[in-house]
Amino acid sequence: MENSKKTLKELKQALLSNKEDTSAVVAELGKLYEKIKRLNELIAFYEKMKRRLRTTAYVELGIGIPCLVIGMLPIWTDEQKNIQNLLLGIGGTATAAGGATFVFTITF
Repeated sequence: MENSKKTLKELKQALLSNKEDTSAVVAELGKLYEKIKRLNELIAFYEKMKRRLRTTAYVELGIGIPCLVIGMLPIWTDEQKNIQNLLLGIGGTATAAGGATFVFTITF
């Protein structure tokens, strides 16, 4: 009888110990769930930012390439050189910025 009481007491202690361990695991899972939730929000934010940057790159390339091409055409007279230089400057700058932004979004 004494032996069975001792065994029941040990069993009860083991069950209480398991309950404490389970509580610690549940608390840790709750913390991990909050971290995962926050990481998912950050991923969604970065995806939106990437789409905006990609759209900006397309707009810059869409403006820059035609300006650059028109500026390179041999249709300009000496009186129109300032317009040609303006188109070349805008086209070169916008094309470079759009290309750099596009490359950044690929690696981002």
